[in-house]
Amino acid sequence: MASWVSPSVAADMWKMPVSEILARADRGELMTKEEGGFTFVNVDSMPVNSAGKSRLTPPTFSMVTRLEELALLESIDIATARRIVAQTRRRPMAA
Repeated sequence: MASWVSPSVAADMWKMPVSEILARADRGELMTKEEGGFTFVNVDSMPVNSAGKSRLTPPTFSMVTRLEELALLESIDIATARRIVAQTRRRPMAA
């Protein structure tokens, strides 16, 4: 689903001048629409920002290392698990 914003909001999101947003829209690099005399830009249509980065937002995940995977797959009995959690648990902060 498209997310339509004004060119100034898109420029703020992508950290580039509004003139660059409008120039890219004129060249057809960005999806735009006219509504009520206003121009809107589809923020999902930006392929690459001006700095050349291919990703505008940081990744929302990290890769699991082999060591972490082995630790997750390791079976552990409930008594040991409770003892480990009890050692690392912190009490609530005082109000």
